[in-house]
Amino acid sequence: MRGFAARHPSRHDWLQKMSGFKQVVDATKPAVVPEDAEVLLETRRGSPTSLVPYHSLLRGAMGLQSGAIVGDRRSSNLAALMTYQPIFPAAILPAALTLLRVLPIAELAPALQGFKVRVQGELLSAPYRVYYQLSDLRSAIANSTGETRSLALCLGTRHWDGYVREECLRQIIAIDQPWAAPFVVQLLGEYVIEIVEVIAAAIPAMDAGRFSEFVLENPEFMATTRRRATSYWDCYYRSRFPELRAYPAITALDAIEQMARSE
Repeated sequence: MRGFAARHPSRHDWLQKMSGFKQVVDATKPAVVPEDAEVLLETRRGSPTSLVPYHSLLRGAMGLQSGAIVGDRRSSNLAALMTYQPIFPAAILPAALTLLRVLPIAELAPALQGFKVRVQGELLSAPYRVYYQLSDLRSAIANSTGETRSLALCLGTRHWDGYVREECLRQIIAIDQPWAAPFVVQLLGEYVIEIVEVIAAAIPAMDAGRFSEFVLENPEFMATTRRRATSYWDCYYRSRFPELRAYPAITALDAIEQMARSE
């Protein structure tokens, strides 16, 4: 497989400098947060919380908790606050726990905080980018089954290597799980058009019910994704697609949102 650097050499160079970022973030210590910091508390009636605390999980000490720091605009420890705080629906907590004990061990840099969406009423927090060793990710996929394998593929769509993202995307498009939908939609708001085109071509085969439910539950996320897609079209693809409505990310978003209107 060709490396991401072949397509985006400057981003490869940036990754080589991430060792400095690893020194800023001590993975054995949570961020120090003021008492007035903004806090997101995720609880579920009658069942365990759907929060997976990343740093505690790596230490193997505290297990599940009932809250997590997700933002503090006043803290100077921005690097720590950018570090991914995993939150998954209860149905896939066992799979998440399994993967998050293994994949980050030899990662090249800490995963960065990404998007948050609702999946059937529960919060899901996904990383913006992960820097897993490719051998570790492929091993997790090859040696897993069921939801653990599916979630590993979903996390693979957040990998720093664009070719890995595309490889994993092709395998999750047909996954019949509601929590897989946001990992597909997120890619429509990113800049690699080859990945966007894979999604656009797969629209006819997508499960309309799975995507329409996600669209109806996450209107703000859909709007943000459309704005990002429009920005990338304007910056990089306007000459290739003079009309915005012809840009593959927009046509795909239109089709996915039409699924929701048709329900």
